[in-house]
Amino acid sequence: MTTIERSIFIEAAPEAVTAVTEDANRFPTWFTGVEKVESVGDWPTVGSVVHMHMKSPGLAFKLTFTSLEHVAGEKSVAKMEGLSNGTNSWLYKLEDGGTAVSYKLEYNLSDGAKGQAMDKLVAERANEISIEQSLNNLKALVEGK
Repeated sequence: MTTIERSIFIEAAPEAVTAVTEDANRFPTWFTGVEKVESVGDWPTVGSVVHMHMKSPGLAFKLTFTSLEHVAGEKSVAKMEGLSNGTNSWLYKLEDGGTAVSYKLEYNLSDGAKGQAMDKLVAERANEISIEQSLNNLKALVEGK
């Protein structure tokens, strides 16, 4: 299993950060690679589902996320299924007048044809870059910069 963890400090209250990260319709505005979102249920309520249509160089695919745990303003955990399978976790901590945001992605590439066609190291590096860009996009969006 591959694990990628990244953090960023955002000069805003946790509620301002989660107003963006927990609004599935806003994912395409800041999360790199998300082209379109279809939400089923009241995301991120436990059990709700989001289908994300993703695009990366030379590859278009769909990922399905199911909310496993949600504590408003503190934590959100979702199961991910599709080209890669695993979990992603968001942690929010009030710190120095802002929010320390931590993101953790744990996954395996699927056994399907697309999963086999992707080189594990190439996929890992692409995911690292996407996550770093996404966190920077989130920071800029929430801070209004």
